[in-house]
Amino acid sequence: MSYIAKNLQQNERIIFQTKYFIIPIIFQCFIPYFFVFAFIPILRYRKTEFAVTNRRVVIKKGILRLHLTEISLDKITNVRLEQSMIGRMLDYGMVEFESAARDGDIKYKGVSKAKELKSAVANAFEVAQDEKIKKQAEALAAAIASKQSIA
Repeated sequence: MSYIAKNLQQNERIIFQTKYFIIPIIFQCFIPYFFVFAFIPILRYRKTEFAVTNRRVVIKKGILRLHLTEISLDKITNVRLEQSMIGRMLDYGMVEFESAARDGDIKYKGVSKAKELKSAVANAFEVAQDEKIKKQAEALAAAIASKQSIA
């Protein structure tokens, strides 16, 4: 079970989950570090998670220390995707989150299934908005009903 799955909030569920793309990690193992430092990129791959839940986007990174980024779906203003030609063929790319709650954009390069991640965020945002509107309508209907019963 992943870190994110273990730390979900009450009534929260994972809609989509992915990791970094493995091919750049393999190249990092052999080209710059050779065999001595091959474990660092592999650990980076294994210890990084991207997840979209019904409430937020969660990015967990870290080998020796934990770096956790959480963005509430209602705070995301835009999700941008960039894929090279090879990235489109191998299904990886750069995903950038623009958030109303932060001072800058949050970029992650080399994300596996980047297009699916972007779609999952958009779909989760729409569902969250629909649920919010439904709750507001129910609360308004209950208020109107209670006022009519008083009069």
